[in-house]
Amino acid sequence: KERDDLTAKISRQTRAEKDREKYVTHIETFKDRMRVERKAINKLKHKEMDGTASKLVTKIGKLEERKIEIYELIEPTISKICELDEKLLDAQIFAIQENNKFSTIESLNESILTTREDMLEKRNELRSAYVKAKEEYTQALKDYKALLETFSDEDRLELEKLVTELQESDALTEEGLNAEINRIKSQMRLRRNGAGADSLKRLEEVEKEIQQYEQKLPELDVDVGILDRQIQDLVSVWRPKLDSVIRTIANDFSENMKAVASAGDVQLDSESENFSEWKLKILVSFRDSHGLMQLNAAQPSGGEKSATTAVFLNSLQGLTNTPFRVVDEINQGMDSKNERLIHELIVRKSCSARGSQYFLITPKLLTNLYYGTGMRVHCILAGRWCPDYEDKVEFLEMGVTDKYF
Repeated sequence: KERDDLTAKISRQTRAEKDREKYVTHIETFKDRMRVERKAINKLKHKEMDGTASKLVTKIGKLEERKIEIYELIEPTISKICELDEKLLDAQIFAIQENNKFSTIESLNESILTTREDMLEKRNELRSAYVKAKEEYTQALKDYKALLETFSDEDRLELEKLVTELQESDALTEEGLNAEINRIKSQMRLRRNGAGADSLKRLEEVEKEIQQYEQKLPELDVDVGILDRQIQDLVSVWRPKLDSVIRTIANDFSENMKAVASAGDVQLDSESENFSEWKLKILVSFRDSHGLMQLNAAQPSGGEKSATTAVFLNSLQGLTNTPFRVVDEINQGMDSKNERLIHELIVRKSCSARGSQYFLITPKLLTNLYYGTGMRVHCILAGRWCPDYEDKVEFLEMGVTDKYF
């Protein structure tokens, strides 16, 4: 919106500059006339003064007075033009600065979004690996317990004796237990082979992987939190501007849809955390008894979809700095009533102060269409049926554009 306001302001200042040039041209014209009159007087000074010379002197005096009056009239305008020139320069500098800021923010936003996506993907991979490792650990633990069930009575008695000795020696501390576990694992590696040894080896590997993942996850959570805050800071800057643009589109769309249907609205679907999945929802109602429904391929008829699409595209006019627009088959499926309404909406929007150039291509024109100031109708004359201009020179002027007022 600020950029549009700036564009309008520059346009007004440009018109003021043209007015100033027009006044300067008038002044130069008066000066030329004054020089001609002075030359005529100088010639008459060398001759006898007669009635004609006296009239010329009187006329010169009046012109001098008129010149003074003109200078007094245009002096405020010239001062105003100088002031506007300064404001125009400031506005142009401000526009350049704003464009640079926007480009920087857009580049930073894209970089942050890319980094955030990479971090989220990495975090998801680690979480999946963590879950998988935990499942493998649980399965390995079950296998280990099942392996213990295969111990003989002698092995069990030996294990109970060992526990009793450890309790008596106060070795059942965390350090003592870890040392004893490592010693037992070493003995089991030496005494056993096959599935039991493989299970113990896999169990150790899984425990190491789980520890690595548990160490990495907090750091990744911190990084993701920082990126989320940076994204929220950026969103807090451009989200209000986005909402303002959508409100402008929705208000224009709703107002114009009243002429074509019962009601209409445009809303932003921003439920997803992924900005690339955000979208606009076009809501329409072609019956007074029906509520608003989202435009899709199944609900309205072909003509209603075409009319809605044309109104929506027309609501985008003036929001972007496009030099011109080309729309083909925009009236496909419309009846003559809707076609006339859409034509009038397009003409009024395109011929407004902020409208961009609009090319409407059609093989025919309906009767009773709305024609506004600032539009032209070009009739393309081509084909074998065209008259030969060599026979009649006036045929050379066929196809000359005409402007409608």
